[in-house]
Amino acid sequence: MPLTLSDADKKRHAETLQAWFRDERGEDIGSLQASFLLDFILDEIGPSIYNAALADVQAHLTAVVQDLDLTLSASGARSPRR
Repeated sequence: MPLTLSDADKKRHAETLQAWFRDERGEDIGSLQASFLLDFILDEIGPSIYNAALADVQAHLTAVVQDLDLTLSASGARSPRR
């Protein structure tokens, strides 16, 4: 699943890349180059970041559900019948 950004976000992130190249490397890159670099980053690195974020959320939700289950068990609440 390719990651997509709104046009406004793409523009903002491309400008951030341009500023980074200028400030950190002393190189000026154009907006087209920055957009291509952003697309590359989204395609190549984005899925790994996305998957890691999903794993973090899943772990958090699992912990919350387990805590809720323990809380309900301690209070004597009965689970609904199925």
